[in-house]
Amino acid sequence: MAEPSDIAGKTPPVLERQVRELDACFEAFRRDMIRSMAPPATDVELSPQDGRALVTLGDRGRMTMTDFAELLGAPLSTATRMVERLIHKGLATRSRIEDDRRVVHVELSDEGKKLNQIFLERRREIAGTMLAPLTHGEREIFIELMTKITRPSPQE
Repeated sequence: MAEPSDIAGKTPPVLERQVRELDACFEAFRRDMIRSMAPPATDVELSPQDGRALVTLGDRGRMTMTDFAELLGAPLSTATRMVERLIHKGLATRSRIEDDRRVVHVELSDEGKKLNQIFLERRREIAGTMLAPLTHGEREIFIELMTKITRPSPQE
């Protein structure tokens, strides 16, 4: 339950401190993730955007270009260029459905799936490193709280 504001409508000092501490944690987490989520060393050169596109396709599987663009929060033209780069590198394939040639699906190729597996293993290794200093109980609480924070509430 959120703390109420005081009578003057100001944020209570304890909540202000907690927000500052959380912001500092987010910044440290962001720096660590950027450093550790660099694409793994492979024969294929990947930009961070290529890696993001690869992971998105790997996590969700085959999807329409429109859905892919929405997941990325990018215009369709930007998503299309991202997919073009993955296709050029042999990491993705694009197809149209016979019933409606306007609908374009995209998915990872076999090579893309292999590379995504490397990304997945690396993400899990990072998660393990993050959780290692915590006790079992702390890990359970942390995961419960992260789930609560990152999942939309039922009224959304």
